[in-house]
Amino acid sequence: MVAKNDHTGDLMMSKPSKLYEENYEAIFGSPKKVQRGKWIYCPETNELIPANEYKRPEVQRGDFPLPMLSLYEPGRSPVTGEWLETKRQMREDMKRNECREYEGFESEQRAADAYKQAEQVKFDADLGEAIEKTAMDLKYNMTEKSEAKTINIFG
Repeated sequence: MVAKNDHTGDLMMSKPSKLYEENYEAIFGSPKKVQRGKWIYCPETNELIPANEYKRPEVQRGDFPLPMLSLYEPGRSPVTGEWLETKRQMREDMKRNECREYEGFESEQRAADAYKQAEQVKFDADLGEAIEKTAMDLKYNMTEKSEAKTINIFG
């Protein structure tokens, strides 16, 4: 962005000096002046071409791969056996039966590990609750009396 003079509002740009113009060849070693403007690199010719002269190459239909379309083939649900016509019905059926699509071994292993971890947490919580209940029952003598006959073996 070009700076402006605070008092006059004029743009503050340096002007090319005559000395620079006269000694251009001595400075850069080229008799040709630099052309300013917008340039586009052409990979076919390995040259920079002025933007107003550049012609974009025509794109052929076969140059780009077509995106892969996921088509659903109707079939039976592996769990319930009901006929599924659309992918939406298949997703709803899988959700209803707590199933999911196969995503590869690593993904399946992560899902199995997460399931095992959740089951272990649930088991630990149930075990802790059972131990706590048993301890409270013993503390307050709230155990059920059994019909078993007690035997005194010491005398």
